Amino acid sequence: MLQRIEKILPPVALPEHLPGDTGLDSAVLIDIETTGLSPERSFVYLIGQIRFLENGERQLRQYFAENAAQEAELLRAFFQSLKKSDVLIQYNGDRFDLPFLAKRAAKLDVPCPLEHIPSLDLYKIIHPLKNVLGLIDGRQQTVESLLGTGRIEARSGKELIAAYGDFTESGSETARQLILSHNEADIRGLSGLLCLSAYEPLFHTEQGIPLYRAKAQPYLSYDGTPRNELLLYFHPREPYPAPILGTAHGCMLRVQGNEGIIKIPIYTGELRYYYADYREYWYFPEEDEALHRSVAVYADRSHRIPATADTCYTRKTGDFLPEWSEFQNPVFKKERRDPTAWFEFTTELRQNRSFFEAYAGYIVRHILSQK
Repeated sequence: MLQRIEKILPPVALPEHLPGDTGLDSAVLIDIETTGLSPERSFVYLIGQIRFLENGERQLRQYFAENAAQEAELLRAFFQSLKKSDVLIQYNGDRFDLPFLAKRAAKLDVPCPLEHIPSLDLYKIIHPLKNVLGLIDGRQQTVESLLGTGRIEARSGKELIAAYGDFTESGSETARQLILSHNEADIRGLSGLLCLSAYEPLFHTEQGIPLYRAKAQPYLSYDGTPRNELLLYFHPREPYPAPILGTAHGCMLRVQGNEGIIKIPIYTGELRYYYADYREYWYFPEEDEALHRSVAVYADRSHRIPATADTCYTRKTGDFLPEWSEFQNPVFKKERRDPTAWFEFTTELRQNRSFFEAYAGYIVRHILSQK
């Protein structure tokens, strides 16, 4: 007989914004336990869910199949508990839990509503931040440890499969309680991971990052060389539950609590602007620059040679900021094949708040894109 276990859990502190700006009354936290990784050779024996009640308490409900014959009943009971207005919040569930449930339902000819119910996978928030958070892996228990959810249960899926085998063979109550407690710990842990919503604005910086300060300042490099850098300061939408630190090509992003800073190197000196069609230019070695044929025709022929892709440039001195994909034009380089391009940090840009906020978003996207 399918077992239904219910209990009321005490309230927990919740972030101001839930992931995906999901409403509290729509959030359903779910986690499943299976006898293996393949839905072709394994089955679902436990589905746990948590709903938030109006008084702040949480309702835990678990559907537990005592054997494979009860799987269809388990799926029907879980599916019937869902509403179209629900949002299924899980960890790595878009890749495992939900497809597994759908395939098992199809195999057992159980109507499955999951394609009509939105889902939100917390793993997709944490995965791009793995490096800047200093995570050794993306497992839920690792993330919970970082965020300090207080979880002490740490059994693996392999241990659960063995425990379920013990239960089906002997009816061991100890094995049953071990399984239920692990599933409960996983779902309780999801409550503690809802604060990951604080990081979501990092993935939506196309319109820029609101800044409260921007300044350029000199500093001394590690070898004592005078250099300049641009500092951009911002407050995240809500405090980060764990600090982040990321770097890429001399740029740095650091956020701790509700204070964020972006550091960007300013190159001061001479750079080259490379013309696109070098066949239309002559290169003048003495002046170290190229001129278009329409102008160079008036110059002494003995001082010019046909330009190549590497010599078809003009030079400019000033202050420059880096880019790696198209952001600002025109761009300059130290050498033609350099992956880093530079655009001039003009007086007009220094006075343009919209530029600083758009550039902050660009740099954050670049740092987070590093593998």
